[in-house]
Amino acid sequence: MSEVPTTLTASDLCVDFDSRTGPVRILHHVGFAVARGQTLGLVGESGCGKSMTALALMRLIPPPGAITQGTAILEDDDLFAVSEDRMRDLRGSALAMIFQEPMTSLNPVFTIGTQIGETLREHRGLSRNEAREQAVELLRSVYVPDPQRRVNAYPHQLSGGMRQRVMIAIALACNPVLLIADEPTTALDATVQAQIFDLLQEVQEQRGTSIILVTHDFGAVAEMADRIIVMYAGHNVEEGSVEEIVDDPRHPYTQGLLRCVPTVQQGGGARAPLAEIPGTVPDPRRLGTGCSFAERCPRVLPKCASKPPAFVVGPGRTVACWLVDPEAQGVLSP
Repeated sequence: MSEVPTTLTASDLCVDFDSRTGPVRILHHVGFAVARGQTLGLVGESGCGKSMTALALMRLIPPPGAITQGTAILEDDDLFAVSEDRMRDLRGSALAMIFQEPMTSLNPVFTIGTQIGETLREHRGLSRNEAREQAVELLRSVYVPDPQRRVNAYPHQLSGGMRQRVMIAIALACNPVLLIADEPTTALDATVQAQIFDLLQEVQEQRGTSIILVTHDFGAVAEMADRIIVMYAGHNVEEGSVEEIVDDPRHPYTQGLLRCVPTVQQGGGARAPLAEIPGTVPDPRRLGTGCSFAERCPRVLPKCASKPPAFVVGPGRTVACWLVDPEAQGVLSP
């Protein structure tokens, strides 16, 4: 069976922020590949580095942050090495992003049609009338009702779900090969969330678009993704297929996240309390040299505090945990 070609390969990605006491590392040697036409899920708590990874790929790290190391090869371009003019050409054409909150991403003083048309005119050289006609078709393609009228609407005149559909239309305007969706259903109710995810899957099937889905919702990523990377404190702590991660989580942090997923109580019995992971994501200024999860881990070992773990446990399957050290098998319980 031949391998699926990759759309994006990122390796050794590091992001630092300047501070009064010196550089603070936010992303630590992050690496992954996104196969063509497939979805990669980035999962973890708030502050674990998911959105920062997405912004790094777009080269939109806010100051005083900077990409200090790594490569990100999108087809024939290294996103971290190309000129700013070339990166501007790639954004919106080959590479697009759906941001978390459409109300702050859409300009409140321009109509929806103008904002979609801006992307079309910039990257595809369409006239104003051509861009407007294409904007209507894009709104129709993402199931915005009455697109001929909605194209003249302002963001505040649309519901949250409709605004998110507009953001998807803008992102798809130039048929990108890679779409980054950063928490695309934030603040939307469950029904609208399901509609947005269904829409993204339909887009992927029709266009062959690769997707990076950034989310804290394990249910969503299990439904949409082909592969999952679990992030914690700026590190990749576990990677594998959806089935491997969901059915056989190996890192204590991944196990904790899955225990936190609410389940439907069967039989009308007393509802079990929702599980939680004690503690919080550590301050990046105070990370030590060992495992970043050591302070919160229920199965911490003495060497976890001093030695950073990383193990390949199968094809395309990695776990950054000393508990999967081959030398420890038979000594440590699973």
